[in-house]
Amino acid sequence: MFWKKQTQSQEGTGTAVQATGNVIITVNNQGLTVGDVKEIALDVMRANLLDFKGRAQETALERGAEITDKFLAKLAEDNPEGLQQAETPDFQDALFTIQKEYAKAGDADLGDLLVDLLVDRTKQEERNIMQIVLNESLHTAPKLTDGQIAALSAIFLCRYVQNNGLGSIAALGEFLEKHIGATIGKISYSDSTFNHLEFAGCGTVSAFGGHSLEGIWTQIYPGLFKSGFEEAKTEGLQLSAEVMRRLILPCLNDATKLQVAALNMTVLEEKLVANGVGVEDAQTLKNLLTEGTYGEPEIRTRVLAVAPFLTEFLDRWKATSISKFSLTSVGMAIGHANIKRITGEFSSLKIWIN
Repeated sequence: MFWKKQTQSQEGTGTAVQATGNVIITVNNQGLTVGDVKEIALDVMRANLLDFKGRAQETALERGAEITDKFLAKLAEDNPEGLQQAETPDFQDALFTIQKEYAKAGDADLGDLLVDLLVDRTKQEERNIMQIVLNESLHTAPKLTDGQIAALSAIFLCRYVQNNGLGSIAALGEFLEKHIGATIGKISYSDSTFNHLEFAGCGTVSAFGGHSLEGIWTQIYPGLFKSGFEEAKTEGLQLSAEVMRRLILPCLNDATKLQVAALNMTVLEEKLVANGVGVEDAQTLKNLLTEGTYGEPEIRTRVLAVAPFLTEFLDRWKATSISKFSLTSVGMAIGHANIKRITGEFSSLKIWIN
């Protein structure tokens, strides 16, 4: 059998496949590119921002293009797969929301916050609670002042975030300074602030008393605030040498004493399972973890010794409605995005909203 000499030809971006004749299959292997999405985004912007007149229209288009470029750069870095959502109505509506709001405000911090929210929104490929919350957050954040957004960040970090990697009171101070130190001076504490946040759907003010920060830290990080116990106390507890070696350590605040090697009950329970600790020994260790915790005045003194920037914050927290404010999912999303804007990275919002 004789075969004719085969030839190939291809045009444009097609993929040529050789057979007994010429076959051309055109496939867009890459999907939408950054350039494609930018063109879509600018088309959406021009179609909607032309309602502005004169110089306002020029300013709106300039700001809209600026925030679009910021968003696409962030999206290409954090979630390039999200580019493929650009042709969906929901995505285009969300994108136009940040273009419009930034065009009106021109506030760089608000723009960065909206970009972070929209990038997180692109990670939701189907309609779910996270997508709904982030869509709503894009509309809500522009209705808030810098001081109100700073308050949401502080409440979110102090009441809803548990960092199980902390190993000292100084580390707690460093953690707080990194994540809210830059905005702590901007927080608005007035009653009208929390009334507005409640009106905007970011949270609710409890009719009952608030929670002091010292009390919150006692619950979340009891291991940081131990006075310790004498070594003699362990002799009557009948803990095995292996359990003593792995789960008892010198007290963080007094090296002459001992404490349970766990930041809080959650960490302890994980360690108990990992080390195969028996029921009786486990209960003994849980009891030890709840003993010898400093009172709130001592906690305040020790925290301020390593983090004096918290002085006014602690006073204001106790004296105003910030201590009584509980966040909704939208309040969490905005507080989370603002912390991410400040630090450049933070744990996934899915930890709190799922």
